[in-house]
Amino acid sequence: MSEHKIFRINIVTPDGLVYDHRSTLVVVRAIGGEIGFEADHEPTLVSLQIAPVKIYRVNGQIQYVAVNGGFLEMDDNVATIVANTAERPSDIDVGRAQTAEERAREQIKKAKQDHDKAALRRATVALNRAINRISTVSLKNH
Repeated sequence: MSEHKIFRINIVTPDGLVYDHRSTLVVVRAIGGEIGFEADHEPTLVSLQIAPVKIYRVNGQIQYVAVNGGFLEMDDNVATIVANTAERPSDIDVGRAQTAEERAREQIKKAKQDHDKAALRRATVALNRAINRISTVSLKNH
């Protein structure tokens, strides 16, 4: 039997529940940096960056989910991530993500030339989301 205590992790989006499993540790990239949560963690609410979430499953597997911002609430041994979008690696279309990355890089270049700060912010977020999706797929094999 494992010495690690177990808690539940849920990831939800406006489209519904994306992930629901038991875990011994979840690591997220919060606005202030990377942070891990284990069972019996004090109640916490943190804003998340666009980054893969690393989940240590009870069976020893490590799983990743591409989460595009949002927040994590830890309370009563349940970690709930609420995000606009979240995808498991098996649901990510890498070709589509690569096309989105190329398009975002072009939009960034154009926004810089046009000195369009709003377009630059939007394109930068799109680029970060595409890179997040691509990197999450590559992480699933490690």
